[in-house]
Amino acid sequence: MASPEASASAETGHFFRAIRSGYATQLLVALTTFMGAVCQARLLGPAGRGQVVRFVNSSSLAALYLGFGIAPAITYYLSGRSIDRTQLVHSLARLLGLVTIVVAALALMAAASPLRDRLFPDSFSVGQCVVAMIVYFPFALAGVWCSAFILAHRVFVPVNMVALAAAVTNATISGILWVTRPAWGSGPGAIVVLMVVVEVCRFSALAMIALTVCRDQPRERLTGGGSPLRNLLSYSMYSYIGDAIQFVTYRADMWIIDAYHGAVDLGIYALAVTLSQLLWILPTTACSVIFAYVPGLERKAAAALTWRIGKLTGLASAVFALVGCLLSLFVVPLIFGEPFRAVPRLMAVLVFGVVPYSFTKVLAGYLSGIRALGWNLLLAAIGLTICLALDFALIPLGGAFGAALATAIAYSAHTILQVLVFKHMSGLSWSSLFTSPLADLRMLRSMRDLQTRAIALPMTD
Repeated sequence: MASPEASASAETGHFFRAIRSGYATQLLVALTTFMGAVCQARLLGPAGRGQVVRFVNSSSLAALYLGFGIAPAITYYLSGRSIDRTQLVHSLARLLGLVTIVVAALALMAAASPLRDRLFPDSFSVGQCVVAMIVYFPFALAGVWCSAFILAHRVFVPVNMVALAAAVTNATISGILWVTRPAWGSGPGAIVVLMVVVEVCRFSALAMIALTVCRDQPRERLTGGGSPLRNLLSYSMYSYIGDAIQFVTYRADMWIIDAYHGAVDLGIYALAVTLSQLLWILPTTACSVIFAYVPGLERKAAAALTWRIGKLTGLASAVFALVGCLLSLFVVPLIFGEPFRAVPRLMAVLVFGVVPYSFTKVLAGYLSGIRALGWNLLLAAIGLTICLALDFALIPLGGAFGAALATAIAYSAHTILQVLVFKHMSGLSWSSLFTSPLADLRMLRSMRDLQTRAIALPMTD
Protein backbone atom coordinates (compact mmCIF):
# COMPACT_ATOMS: atom_id res chain seq x y z
CA MET A 1 0.00 0.00 0.00
CA ALA A 2 1.34 3.45 -0.96
CA SER A 3 2.53 5.75 1.81
CA PRO A 4 0.67 9.02 2.49
CA GLU A 5 3.70 10.94 1.15
CA ALA A 6 3.70 8.99 -2.10
CA SER A 7 -0.07 9.37 -2.47
CA ALA A 8 0.12 13.13 -1.91
CA SER A 9 2.96 13.47 -4.39
CA ALA A 10 1.05 11.45 -7.00
CA GLU A 11 -2.07 13.53 -6.39
CA THR A 12 -0.14 16.76 -6.89
CA GLY A 13 1.55 15.43 -10.02
CA HIS A 14 -1.82 14.46 -11.49
CA PHE A 15 -3.14 17.94 -10.71
CA PHE A 16 -0.38 19.65 -12.68
CA ARG A 17 -0.61 17.21 -15.57
CA ALA A 18 -4.30 18.10 -15.82
CA ILE A 19 -3.46 21.83 -15.80
CA ARG A 20 -0.78 21.49 -18.48
CA SER A 21 -2.92 19.28 -20.67
CA GLY A 22 -5.87 21.64 -20.36
CA TYR A 23 -3.77 24.69 -21.17
CA ALA A 24 -2.23 23.13 -24.26
CA THR A 25 -5.54 21.86 -25.62
CA GLN A 26 -7.43 25.06 -24.90
CA LEU A 27 -4.80 27.13 -26.68
CA LEU A 28 -5.45 25.01 -29.75
CA VAL A 29 -9.17 25.54 -29.21
CA ALA A 30 -8.53 29.30 -29.11
CA LEU A 31 -6.68 29.16 -32.41
CA THR A 32 -9.38 27.16 -34.17
CA THR A 33 -12.13 29.33 -32.63
CA PHE A 34 -10.36 32.38 -34.03
CA MET A 35 -10.18 30.78 -37.46
CA GLY A 36 -13.87 29.93 -37.33
CA ALA A 37 -14.72 33.48 -36.30
CA VAL A 38 -12.73 34.81 -39.27
CA CYS A 39 -14.56 32.58 -41.74
CA GLN A 40 -17.99 33.41 -40.30
CA ALA A 41 -17.27 37.15 -40.24
CA ARG A 42 -16.15 37.07 -43.87
CA LEU A 43 -19.17 35.00 -44.85
CA LEU A 44 -21.85 36.92 -42.96
CA GLY A 45 -20.56 40.45 -42.32
CA PRO A 46 -21.43 42.43 -39.16
CA ALA A 47 -25.22 42.19 -39.57
CA GLY A 48 -25.23 38.44 -40.23
CA ARG A 49 -22.85 37.80 -37.36
CA GLY A 50 -25.13 39.83 -35.12
CA GLN A 51 -28.05 37.56 -36.03
CA VAL A 52 -26.03 34.47 -35.13
CA VAL A 53 -25.15 36.07 -31.80
CA ARG A 54 -28.88 36.45 -31.12
CA PHE A 55 -29.39 32.68 -31.38
CA VAL A 56 -26.28 31.97 -29.32
CA ASN A 57 -27.53 34.24 -26.56
CA SER A 58 -31.08 32.83 -26.56
CA SER A 59 -29.93 29.19 -26.57
CA SER A 60 -27.37 29.88 -23.84
CA LEU A 61 -30.07 31.59 -21.81
CA ALA A 62 -32.29 28.50 -22.04
CA ALA A 63 -29.45 26.10 -21.17
CA LEU A 64 -28.46 28.13 -18.13
CA TYR A 65 -31.84 28.95 -16.63
CA LEU A 66 -33.45 25.56 -17.31
CA GLY A 67 -30.31 23.56 -16.56
CA PHE A 68 -30.54 24.74 -12.94
CA GLY A 69 -26.76 25.13 -12.72
CA ILE A 70 -26.28 21.58 -11.51
CA ALA A 71 -23.12 20.77 -13.49
CA PRO A 72 -20.80 21.91 -10.65
CA ALA A 73 -22.91 19.91 -8.21
CA ILE A 74 -22.46 16.79 -10.34
CA THR A 75 -18.68 17.21 -10.18
CA TYR A 76 -18.76 18.01 -6.47
CA TYR A 77 -20.84 15.03 -5.34
CA LEU A 78 -19.25 12.47 -7.64
CA SER A 79 -15.71 13.57 -6.79
CA GLY A 80 -16.63 13.33 -3.09
CA ARG A 81 -18.21 9.87 -3.66
CA SER A 82 -21.41 10.93 -1.98
CA ILE A 83 -23.95 10.16 -4.70
CA ASP A 84 -24.91 7.02 -6.61
CA ARG A 85 -23.98 7.23 -10.30
CA THR A 86 -26.83 5.10 -11.61
CA GLN A 87 -29.50 6.97 -9.69
CA LEU A 88 -27.90 10.24 -10.79
CA VAL A 89 -28.09 9.33 -14.49
CA HIS A 90 -31.75 8.30 -14.21
CA SER A 91 -32.64 11.53 -12.39
CA LEU A 92 -30.82 13.66 -14.96
CA ALA A 93 -32.55 11.89 -17.87
CA ARG A 94 -35.98 12.62 -16.39
CA LEU A 95 -35.05 16.24 -15.74
CA LEU A 96 -33.71 16.68 -19.28
CA GLY A 97 -36.92 15.37 -20.83
CA LEU A 98 -39.05 17.69 -18.72
CA VAL A 99 -37.09 20.86 -19.41
CA THR A 100 -36.89 20.08 -23.14
CA ILE A 101 -40.68 20.13 -23.29
CA VAL A 102 -40.65 23.47 -21.49
CA VAL A 103 -38.07 24.86 -23.94
CA ALA A 104 -40.17 23.75 -26.92
CA ALA A 105 -43.19 25.61 -25.56
CA LEU A 106 -41.16 28.75 -24.77
CA ALA A 107 -39.48 28.69 -28.19
CA LEU A 108 -42.87 28.45 -29.91
CA MET A 109 -44.21 31.42 -27.96
CA ALA A 110 -41.07 33.50 -28.53
CA ALA A 111 -40.94 32.72 -32.26
CA ALA A 112 -44.56 33.80 -32.67
CA SER A 113 -44.05 37.07 -30.76
CA PRO A 114 -42.14 40.32 -31.39
CA LEU A 115 -39.24 38.81 -29.40
CA ARG A 116 -38.41 36.69 -32.44
CA ASP A 117 -36.41 39.54 -34.00
CA ARG A 118 -34.18 39.68 -30.90
CA LEU A 119 -33.72 35.93 -30.39
CA PHE A 120 -33.45 34.27 -33.82
CA PRO A 121 -32.02 34.96 -37.30
CA ASP A 122 -34.34 37.00 -39.51
CA SER A 123 -34.50 34.25 -42.15
CA PHE A 124 -35.90 31.63 -39.76
CA SER A 125 -39.58 30.71 -39.87
CA VAL A 126 -41.48 29.96 -36.69
CA GLY A 127 -41.05 26.22 -37.24
CA GLN A 128 -37.32 26.54 -37.86
CA CYS A 129 -36.89 28.56 -34.68
CA VAL A 130 -38.63 25.89 -32.62
CA VAL A 131 -36.81 22.97 -34.24
CA ALA A 132 -33.41 24.64 -33.79
CA MET A 133 -34.04 25.19 -30.08
CA ILE A 134 -35.50 21.78 -29.23
CA VAL A 135 -32.59 20.03 -30.98
CA TYR A 136 -29.78 22.29 -29.78
CA PHE A 137 -30.92 22.71 -26.17
CA PRO A 138 -31.07 19.10 -24.88
CA PHE A 139 -27.81 18.09 -26.53
CA ALA A 140 -25.99 21.19 -25.30
CA LEU A 141 -27.25 20.73 -21.74
CA ALA A 142 -26.59 17.00 -21.70
CA GLY A 143 -23.08 17.68 -23.02
CA VAL A 144 -22.39 20.00 -20.10
CA TRP A 145 -23.62 17.38 -17.65
CA CYS A 146 -21.49 14.67 -19.28
CA SER A 147 -18.41 16.90 -19.02
CA ALA A 148 -19.12 17.46 -15.32
CA PHE A 149 -19.53 13.70 -14.84
CA ILE A 150 -16.20 12.95 -16.51
CA LEU A 151 -14.30 15.72 -14.71
CA ALA A 152 -15.56 14.40 -11.38
CA HIS A 153 -13.49 11.28 -12.07
CA ARG A 154 -10.49 13.52 -12.80
CA VAL A 155 -10.36 12.51 -16.45
CA PHE A 156 -9.49 15.73 -18.26
CA VAL A 157 -7.76 14.95 -21.56
CA PRO A 158 -10.74 13.36 -23.38
CA VAL A 159 -13.00 16.31 -22.49
CA ASN A 160 -10.39 18.72 -23.81
CA MET A 161 -9.96 16.73 -27.01
CA VAL A 162 -13.70 16.73 -27.67
CA ALA A 163 -13.74 20.52 -27.27
CA LEU A 164 -10.86 20.78 -29.73
CA ALA A 165 -12.57 18.47 -32.23
CA ALA A 166 -15.76 20.55 -32.04
CA ALA A 167 -13.82 23.78 -32.63
CA VAL A 168 -11.93 22.28 -35.57
CA THR A 169 -15.15 20.99 -37.14
CA ASN A 170 -16.85 24.37 -36.76
CA ALA A 171 -13.87 26.24 -38.24
CA THR A 172 -13.43 23.79 -41.14
CA ILE A 173 -17.05 23.82 -42.26
CA SER A 174 -17.27 27.60 -41.79
CA GLY A 175 -14.21 27.93 -44.03
CA ILE A 176 -15.76 25.72 -46.69
CA LEU A 177 -18.97 27.77 -46.64
CA TRP A 178 -16.96 31.01 -46.92
CA VAL A 179 -14.93 29.79 -49.90
CA THR A 180 -17.74 28.07 -51.82
CA ARG A 181 -20.61 30.37 -50.77
CA PRO A 182 -23.44 28.00 -51.78
CA ALA A 183 -26.86 29.58 -52.12
CA TRP A 184 -28.17 27.53 -49.18
CA GLY A 185 -25.16 28.15 -46.91
CA SER A 186 -24.28 31.83 -47.13
CA GLY A 187 -26.61 33.20 -44.45
CA PRO A 188 -26.90 33.17 -40.65
CA GLY A 189 -29.27 30.19 -40.78
CA ALA A 190 -26.54 27.92 -42.15
CA ILE A 191 -24.23 28.78 -39.26
CA VAL A 192 -26.99 28.08 -36.74
CA VAL A 193 -27.58 24.67 -38.34
CA LEU A 194 -23.83 24.04 -38.13
CA MET A 195 -23.88 24.89 -34.43
CA VAL A 196 -26.70 22.40 -33.84
CA VAL A 197 -24.95 19.57 -35.71
CA VAL A 198 -21.63 20.17 -33.93
CA GLU A 199 -23.38 20.16 -30.56
CA VAL A 200 -25.07 16.82 -31.31
CA CYS A 201 -21.70 15.32 -32.26
CA ARG A 202 -20.02 16.78 -29.18
CA PHE A 203 -22.60 15.25 -26.86
CA SER A 204 -22.32 11.86 -28.58
CA ALA A 205 -18.56 11.81 -28.01
CA LEU A 206 -18.85 12.92 -24.39
CA ALA A 207 -21.54 10.34 -23.67
CA MET A 208 -19.31 7.54 -24.95
CA ILE A 209 -16.43 8.79 -22.82
CA ALA A 210 -18.68 8.93 -19.76
CA LEU A 211 -19.80 5.34 -20.33
CA THR A 212 -16.16 4.27 -20.65
CA VAL A 213 -15.29 6.04 -17.39
CA CYS A 214 -18.13 4.20 -15.62
CA ARG A 215 -16.98 0.86 -16.97
CA ASP A 216 -13.31 1.38 -16.13
CA GLN A 217 -13.76 2.80 -12.64
CA PRO A 218 -15.63 0.63 -10.11
CA ARG A 219 -18.35 2.12 -7.98
CA GLU A 220 -17.09 3.48 -4.67
CA ARG A 221 -18.64 3.15 -1.24
CA LEU A 222 -20.86 6.20 -0.75
CA THR A 223 -20.35 8.67 2.07
CA GLY A 224 -23.79 10.27 1.79
CA GLY A 225 -27.36 9.51 0.84
CA GLY A 226 -30.68 11.03 -0.12
CA SER A 227 -32.27 11.77 -3.48
CA PRO A 228 -29.60 12.55 -6.11
CA LEU A 229 -31.64 15.29 -7.75
CA ARG A 230 -32.54 16.85 -4.40
CA ASN A 231 -28.87 16.86 -3.40
CA LEU A 232 -27.85 18.45 -6.69
CA LEU A 233 -30.48 21.17 -6.51
CA SER A 234 -29.69 21.87 -2.86
CA TYR A 235 -25.99 22.31 -3.60
CA SER A 236 -26.50 24.28 -6.80
CA MET A 237 -29.14 26.70 -5.52
CA TYR A 238 -26.68 29.49 -4.75
CA SER A 239 -24.42 28.78 -7.72
CA TYR A 240 -27.47 28.58 -10.01
CA ILE A 241 -28.73 31.97 -8.95
CA GLY A 242 -25.19 33.33 -9.16
CA ASP A 243 -24.67 31.91 -12.66
CA ALA A 244 -28.06 33.25 -13.76
CA ILE A 245 -27.06 36.70 -12.55
CA GLN A 246 -23.63 36.33 -14.13
CA PHE A 247 -25.17 35.42 -17.47
CA VAL A 248 -27.17 38.64 -17.50
CA THR A 249 -23.96 40.49 -16.64
CA TYR A 250 -22.24 38.90 -19.64
CA ARG A 251 -25.11 39.46 -22.08
CA ALA A 252 -26.83 42.67 -20.97
CA ASP A 253 -24.46 44.85 -22.95
CA MET A 254 -25.24 42.92 -26.15
CA TRP A 255 -28.99 43.10 -25.61
CA ILE A 256 -28.83 46.84 -24.95
CA ILE A 257 -26.60 47.45 -28.00
CA ASP A 258 -29.00 45.45 -30.16
CA ALA A 259 -31.97 47.42 -28.84
CA TYR A 260 -30.39 50.85 -29.32
CA HIS A 261 -28.08 50.37 -32.30
CA GLY A 262 -29.09 47.19 -34.18
CA ALA A 263 -27.47 44.02 -35.54
CA VAL A 264 -24.47 45.70 -37.23
CA ASP A 265 -23.12 47.25 -34.02
CA LEU A 266 -23.98 44.04 -32.17
CA GLY A 267 -21.94 41.98 -34.64
CA ILE A 268 -18.89 44.26 -34.32
CA TYR A 269 -19.02 44.39 -30.53
CA ALA A 270 -19.67 40.65 -30.22
CA LEU A 271 -16.53 39.92 -32.25
CA ALA A 272 -14.48 42.20 -29.97
CA VAL A 273 -15.87 40.41 -26.93
CA THR A 274 -15.20 36.96 -28.43
CA LEU A 275 -11.58 37.79 -29.21
CA SER A 276 -10.99 39.45 -25.83
CA GLN A 277 -12.49 36.55 -23.90
CA LEU A 278 -10.09 34.11 -25.51
CA LEU A 279 -7.90 35.29 -22.64
CA TRP A 280 -10.25 33.37 -20.33
CA ILE A 281 -9.28 30.00 -21.76
CA LEU A 282 -6.33 29.59 -19.38
CA PRO A 283 -8.15 30.65 -16.18
CA THR A 284 -11.26 28.66 -17.09
CA THR A 285 -9.14 25.54 -17.50
CA ALA A 286 -7.43 26.18 -14.16
CA CYS A 287 -10.78 26.82 -12.48
CA SER A 288 -12.27 23.52 -13.68
CA VAL A 289 -9.27 21.54 -12.44
CA ILE A 290 -9.10 23.39 -9.10
CA PHE A 291 -12.81 22.88 -8.49
CA ALA A 292 -12.47 19.13 -9.12
CA TYR A 293 -9.59 18.87 -6.62
CA VAL A 294 -10.57 21.26 -3.82
CA PRO A 295 -13.09 18.89 -2.15
CA GLY A 296 -10.32 16.31 -1.73
CA LEU A 297 -7.56 18.69 -0.52
CA GLU A 298 -6.81 20.17 2.86
CA ARG A 299 -8.53 23.56 2.87
CA LYS A 300 -5.54 25.79 3.63
CA ALA A 301 -3.38 24.02 1.08
CA ALA A 302 -6.14 24.38 -1.53
CA ALA A 303 -6.34 28.14 -0.87
CA ALA A 304 -2.60 28.60 -1.27
CA LEU A 305 -2.56 26.55 -4.45
CA THR A 306 -5.49 28.50 -5.90
CA TRP A 307 -3.85 31.85 -5.17
CA ARG A 308 -0.57 30.87 -6.80
CA ILE A 309 -2.31 29.48 -9.89
CA GLY A 310 -4.50 32.60 -10.08
CA LYS A 311 -1.57 34.98 -9.96
CA LEU A 312 0.36 33.19 -12.67
CA THR A 313 -2.75 32.83 -14.81
CA GLY A 314 -3.52 36.54 -14.48
CA LEU A 315 0.05 37.43 -15.43
CA ALA A 316 -0.10 35.18 -18.48
CA SER A 317 -3.43 36.73 -19.51
CA ALA A 318 -1.91 40.22 -19.25
CA VAL A 319 0.99 39.26 -21.52
CA PHE A 320 -1.35 37.65 -24.06
CA ALA A 321 -3.62 40.71 -23.93
CA LEU A 322 -0.76 43.09 -24.73
CA VAL A 323 0.42 40.99 -27.64
CA GLY A 324 -3.11 40.40 -28.89
CA CYS A 325 -4.09 44.07 -28.84
CA LEU A 326 -0.98 45.08 -30.76
CA LEU A 327 -1.49 42.38 -33.37
CA SER A 328 -5.20 43.17 -33.71
CA LEU A 329 -4.40 46.63 -35.09
CA PHE A 330 -3.06 44.98 -38.23
CA VAL A 331 -4.60 41.52 -38.24
CA VAL A 332 -8.29 42.26 -37.64
CA PRO A 333 -8.83 44.67 -40.59
CA LEU A 334 -6.75 42.42 -42.84
CA ILE A 335 -8.44 39.13 -41.93
CA PHE A 336 -11.97 40.11 -40.92
CA GLY A 337 -12.37 42.97 -43.37
CA GLU A 338 -12.96 46.72 -43.23
CA PRO A 339 -16.45 46.48 -41.64
CA PHE A 340 -14.74 45.23 -38.44
CA ARG A 341 -12.05 47.94 -38.27
CA ALA A 342 -13.45 49.22 -34.93
CA VAL A 343 -12.79 45.88 -33.20
CA PRO A 344 -9.15 46.57 -32.11
CA ARG A 345 -10.19 49.80 -30.40
CA LEU A 346 -12.93 47.99 -28.50
CA MET A 347 -10.54 45.18 -27.53
CA ALA A 348 -8.04 47.71 -26.14
CA VAL A 349 -10.73 48.87 -23.72
CA LEU A 350 -12.22 45.46 -22.91
CA VAL A 351 -8.92 43.87 -21.83
CA PHE A 352 -8.69 46.26 -18.88
CA GLY A 353 -11.61 44.33 -17.44
CA VAL A 354 -11.10 40.90 -19.01
CA VAL A 355 -7.52 40.47 -17.72
CA PRO A 356 -8.33 41.16 -14.03
CA TYR A 357 -11.46 39.02 -14.33
CA SER A 358 -9.34 36.04 -15.38
CA PHE A 359 -8.01 36.09 -11.83
CA THR A 360 -11.56 36.22 -10.50
CA LYS A 361 -12.50 33.05 -12.36
CA VAL A 362 -9.77 31.04 -10.64
CA LEU A 363 -10.68 32.32 -7.18
CA ALA A 364 -14.36 31.60 -7.77
CA GLY A 365 -13.48 27.95 -8.38
CA TYR A 366 -11.99 27.75 -4.89
CA LEU A 367 -15.03 29.35 -3.23
CA SER A 368 -17.33 26.89 -5.02
CA GLY A 369 -15.11 23.99 -3.98
CA ILE A 370 -15.38 24.90 -0.27
CA ARG A 371 -19.13 25.49 -0.68
CA ALA A 372 -18.86 29.24 0.00
CA LEU A 373 -21.52 29.70 -2.66
CA GLY A 374 -23.26 32.55 -0.88
CA TRP A 375 -20.20 34.74 -1.41
CA ASN A 376 -20.14 33.99 -5.14
CA LEU A 377 -23.84 34.86 -5.29
CA LEU A 378 -23.37 38.15 -3.46
CA LEU A 379 -20.44 39.14 -5.67
CA ALA A 380 -22.41 38.27 -8.80
CA ALA A 381 -25.33 40.45 -7.66
CA ILE A 382 -23.04 43.40 -6.95
CA GLY A 383 -21.30 42.93 -10.30
CA LEU A 384 -24.63 42.87 -12.15
CA THR A 385 -25.77 46.06 -10.42
CA ILE A 386 -22.58 47.87 -11.40
CA CYS A 387 -22.68 46.52 -14.95
CA LEU A 388 -26.33 47.40 -15.64
CA ALA A 389 -25.93 50.91 -14.24
CA LEU A 390 -22.91 51.54 -16.46
CA ASP A 391 -24.50 49.88 -19.51
CA PHE A 392 -27.61 52.05 -19.41
CA ALA A 393 -25.50 55.14 -18.76
CA LEU A 394 -22.94 54.62 -21.51
CA ILE A 395 -24.41 52.45 -24.30
CA PRO A 396 -27.32 54.63 -25.55
CA LEU A 397 -24.92 57.44 -26.48
CA GLY A 398 -21.58 55.63 -26.67
CA GLY A 399 -22.68 52.50 -28.51
CA ALA A 400 -20.14 49.69 -28.66
CA PHE A 401 -17.37 51.83 -27.15
CA GLY A 402 -19.61 52.71 -24.20
CA ALA A 403 -20.36 49.01 -23.70
CA ALA A 404 -16.65 48.16 -23.72
CA LEU A 405 -15.91 50.87 -21.16
CA ALA A 406 -18.77 49.76 -18.91
CA THR A 407 -17.61 46.14 -19.07
CA ALA A 408 -14.01 47.03 -18.24
CA ILE A 409 -15.01 49.06 -15.17
CA ALA A 410 -17.52 46.47 -13.91
CA TYR A 411 -15.14 43.51 -14.29
CA SER A 412 -12.30 45.36 -12.54
CA ALA A 413 -14.55 46.26 -9.62
CA HIS A 414 -15.73 42.66 -9.36
CA THR A 415 -12.13 41.44 -9.25
CA ILE A 416 -11.25 43.72 -6.33
CA LEU A 417 -14.23 42.46 -4.35
CA GLN A 418 -13.41 38.82 -5.22
CA VAL A 419 -9.86 39.18 -3.90
CA LEU A 420 -11.11 40.67 -0.62
CA VAL A 421 -13.59 37.81 -0.14
CA PHE A 422 -10.98 35.18 -0.99
CA LYS A 423 -8.55 36.68 1.50
CA HIS A 424 -11.25 36.64 4.20
CA MET A 425 -12.29 33.04 3.54
CA SER A 426 -8.80 31.59 3.11
CA GLY A 427 -7.10 33.28 6.05
CA LEU A 428 -3.96 33.89 3.99
CA SER A 429 -1.87 36.88 5.05
CA TRP A 430 -1.46 39.92 2.82
CA SER A 431 2.31 39.44 2.82
CA SER A 432 1.94 35.89 1.55
CA LEU A 433 -0.50 36.95 -1.15
CA PHE A 434 1.78 39.51 -2.75
CA THR A 435 4.85 37.41 -3.36
CA SER A 436 6.95 37.44 -6.52
CA PRO A 437 5.45 35.54 -9.47
CA LEU A 438 8.87 33.94 -9.99
CA ALA A 439 8.74 32.64 -6.43
CA ASP A 440 5.25 31.26 -7.11
CA LEU A 441 6.50 29.54 -10.25
CA ARG A 442 9.43 27.97 -8.42
CA MET A 443 7.13 26.79 -5.64
CA LEU A 444 4.68 25.22 -8.09
CA ARG A 445 7.50 23.40 -9.83
CA SER A 446 8.83 22.08 -6.54
CA MET A 447 5.38 20.80 -5.60
CA ARG A 448 5.75 17.90 -7.99
CA ASP A 449 8.03 16.25 -5.42
CA LEU A 450 6.38 17.50 -2.25
CA GLN A 451 3.29 16.59 -0.30
CA THR A 452 0.27 18.68 -1.09
CA ARG A 453 0.34 20.22 2.38
CA ALA A 454 3.81 21.68 1.74
CA ILE A 455 2.34 24.58 -0.23
CA ALA A 456 0.57 26.15 2.75
CA LEU A 457 1.37 29.81 3.28
CA PRO A 458 1.33 31.84 6.54
CA MET A 459 -2.23 31.95 7.74
CA THR A 460 -2.32 35.18 9.77
CA ASP A 461 -1.32 38.79 9.34
